[in-house]
Amino acid sequence: MLELSDISHGISEYNCTEDKISDALYLRSDQATNNIVYTTISHNIDFLNDDEIKNLPILLALIASLDTKKYSYQELDNEIYIASGGISFGCSTYKEEEKEEFKPRLNIKFKVLEENFHQAIDLIIEIIKNTKFDDKKRIKEILLSSKSQIESGLLMSGSQVVMGLVKSYYSPMGSYNNKVSGLDAYKYLSELLSDFESEFSKLKDKLIKLYKKIFNSKDLIISSVGKDEDLDNNKKALEKYINNLNRQEFKKAKYSFIKNNKNQGIYLSSNVNFISKGYNLKDLGEKYTGDKVVLANILSSSYLHTEIRAKGGAYGDGAVFSRNGDFLTYSYRDPNVENTIKVYNEIPNYIRNLDLSQDDLKNYIIGSMNSFDPLLSLSVIDELNLSKYLTKVFDEKVIENKEEALKTNMEKLKSYADIIEKALNENYIGAIGNEEKLRENSKYFKEIIPLNKNN
Repeated sequence: MLELSDISHGISEYNCTEDKISDALYLRSDQATNNIVYTTISHNIDFLNDDEIKNLPILLALIASLDTKKYSYQELDNEIYIASGGISFGCSTYKEEEKEEFKPRLNIKFKVLEENFHQAIDLIIEIIKNTKFDDKKRIKEILLSSKSQIESGLLMSGSQVVMGLVKSYYSPMGSYNNKVSGLDAYKYLSELLSDFESEFSKLKDKLIKLYKKIFNSKDLIISSVGKDEDLDNNKKALEKYINNLNRQEFKKAKYSFIKNNKNQGIYLSSNVNFISKGYNLKDLGEKYTGDKVVLANILSSSYLHTEIRAKGGAYGDGAVFSRNGDFLTYSYRDPNVENTIKVYNEIPNYIRNLDLSQDDLKNYIIGSMNSFDPLLSLSVIDELNLSKYLTKVFDEKVIENKEEALKTNMEKLKSYADIIEKALNENYIGAIGNEEKLRENSKYFKEIIPLNKNN
């Protein structure tokens, strides 16, 4: 049996170094990758206004799937397949622990054999410079497919979606994420498709304007993982990419946000539910510490597992403490509503009465260590390097949090009951699931609405 003394006090190091290509920051990690290079090109998009943010997920669904000046969309798809292991466009947000503002970024991710790196960059340049937005039929097909994928994916990732919904009530970053990749994005997409014929002309103009704006050279960051020699050789291709970017200066936009516990019950065609409740502990004066990861492990694998999964019949459950201060609970494919909410509300009392032997506590601590030093794929190392730079959570901070987890004691764990009670009393709750179940428990929600009012 493992002892705490057997646990390493450090974490894996991925030797990321900072370099420059023109005005862009070049984060590079020398790794043995079997001649494959993993790269993320990250664009700052903090200058987008509310309407542009709303249309960003529409653009990201279309880009790399439409005709360009040089290729039909079928030819482009084939060229991407030949040259790379895939090229994806997505939006991510980052936040430093001690700052209120978050950083929205548009990330282009791709992996290629070193010999094909220049070819992949040429394809990306073609996509960001020469995409055509005039094929109404093709655009509608893509958006309908995207809508269908979101709907079918809800029953697979409903717990993540409902936690995102709750975060959107109290967190500016959560609200932004909900608009670009959550339920707000889905609702906007549904509205567009319900009146697509009359809306297309306006949509096209908005997309073209947004498309010309977002691929900007200001505050550009490029992160790559591969052999050092290859990363040197790729500088010329990346410089070519930079030279094709928009260099117009845009003023940072103010993101408007007001806290509002909307407490929505959102129904769709489903017999099961996904329920979340939580709040931000930092807003209540509580800092993130590593021993909260141990507490999350205890709550998820003991209390919530017993009450929500074993007794309640749900497929899954959990509690999460994030670096940004979020404390969130969730249930997955849950037949219940009221019982689950009552279980969440009893978490503080469970913590106050927690009575673990030293061996049990030790096992929970050991079971939490993977959170601080997980086994990472090479593509995730690329993402990690970018995230560390933007959030300023470097190895020293992670090691400090790991030490806090290793020193977890019962007295400290029990001390968190009061702050968690305060968070739960803020009463931020969301649910996605069965209409009948939600209406039976309407006292917990301020509104019960359909996922898609246009269906």
